[in-house]
Amino acid sequence: MEKDVNEDPIARSEFSKLNIKGVPAFLIDDQVIVGLDIGKIEALLDYTVISCKKCSSRMRVPKNKGKLRITCKNCEYQFIMAT
Repeated sequence: MEKDVNEDPIARSEFSKLNIKGVPAFLIDDQVIVGLDIGKIEALLDYTVISCKKCSSRMRVPKNKGKLRITCKNCEYQFIMAT
């Protein structure tokens, strides 16, 4: 769940306890990432974002689930993808 430290006092307290002062900073599970390290952030997420091969809509696909039949919610194009 996303928390905005400017609006959420609990999130602000969590980041303060971790002594995080850099912007941007992310807390994913128990990992703290300071700065925009896209590779590290993507490695910690349990999904990947792909584009539909037909209409280019972006969608989330879970990682490590084997071969999946993906259906685009925008154009209903279907394809098989190894995750």
